[in-house]
Amino acid sequence: MPDYPPTLEAALGRPLKFPPATLKAVKAFARSKPWRGTFEERQAKFQQLHADLCRVYSLNPTLQIQGDGTGDSGGSYYSRGANVIVLAGRLSVITFLHEWGHALRGGSEFEACRWSLRLFQRCFPKSWGRLRFEGHVARRITD
Repeated sequence: MPDYPPTLEAALGRPLKFPPATLKAVKAFARSKPWRGTFEERQAKFQQLHADLCRVYSLNPTLQIQGDGTGDSGGSYYSRGANVIVLAGRLSVITFLHEWGHALRGGSEFEACRWSLRLFQRCFPKSWGRLRFEGHVARRITD
């Protein structure tokens, strides 16, 4: 049974310290406005962050983007055996960071949630403020 945190507070857990190079890479990604542009332009932004994180952590998972960027991102995953991060559905920054959390921290859903949410909160503060949470799952507020 996956160890998903039951609440946002549980998901955030204790604060995390990120390597400066991680923060630099993710903040550059944030400045690139990853939600703007054509699907191809957005894919390129995700691929650039992926390459930057590979350098920071000396890891080399493949990034595969499946589909046309629409629909739910819940089918995304990291496969340790294949060493691949698969983004399915909408290009979600938090989902991408979550799967990177698995590449870094293994199979723990709790740790992947904590890593991705803390990093998003730190590097995307305005976007963080526009989210609502259902347990540990972030949703954009749409009015």
